Amino acid sequence: MQQSNPDHLRQHFYHLYAIALADLSVSPDELEMLISFGNERGITHQEIQELLLSTVPFRSEIPNDSREKVRCLYDMCRLALADSILTKEERRVLERIILLFGYDESSISLLLDRLLQLAESKTDLDDVIEDVLTSF
Repeated sequence: MQQSNPDHLRQHFYHLYAIALADLSVSPDELEMLISFGNERGITHQEIQELLLSTVPFRSEIPNDSREKVRCLYDMCRLALADSILTKEERRVLERIILLFGYDESSISLLLDRLLQLAESKTDLDDVIEDVLTSF
């Protein structure tokens, strides 16, 4: 699914990069996954580098669409697991983002655990969206 809004795409990449940096290092697997996410959305390797190295400040905006929220969160969980290690820092950042995305505080841990489980099993995005939208 290609993004049509470049600002939304930039913000999504910043969120993904925040997950990758949560443990203060970006593993080769995490970098490869960032590039893969970009390629899936029609972004070149050069454009990804420019996004990640940009010093332009950005204001985080939360997707309005529930499906888009789930898609973004699923990408973040997949990235957090790219190196097969979920650190405490990555988990904290993910929890914070889920809260920012407007999910009820009491369901954050359950939602995150479910998204991580689905990411570990490499569940198809459409199935993830359906699962999360019907359960949370």
